[in-house]
Amino acid sequence: MGHGFLIYVTNQTPIVEEIRLFKGSVPSGLTIHTMDDRYDFEHLQQAAKANPFKGDALTTDADSVMLIEIVNNCQAEKIMLNGRYEGAEMILDGQDNHIKIWCPANTSFYIRLHTFTPM
Repeated sequence: MGHGFLIYVTNQTPIVEEIRLFKGSVPSGLTIHTMDDRYDFEHLQQAAKANPFKGDALTTDADSVMLIEIVNNCQAEKIMLNGRYEGAEMILDGQDNHIKIWCPANTSFYIRLHTFTPM
């Protein structure tokens, strides 16, 4: 069984919203938290800054295909997430290395970050 964690994303707005895990701030109308409600976006961002996460796979339960951009070492790769994505190592450091997600309007979904452990 791999390591990782689940984050839940809710977009309560009538438009597609863009978020960056875990960089910057969360747009108004969006919420991000872990499965057990123990950590929100700010806590996760601080954890990533203190001890960056690295992993190699993402999964989601979103009803539609989602546009994702993985930004690592100044290189950006756009992917269409439809259930599961496995690829090169991804790093979330709370700064330049992050994952950008375009969140569909009026939806809730989870993103599982597989094998994301502190570096």
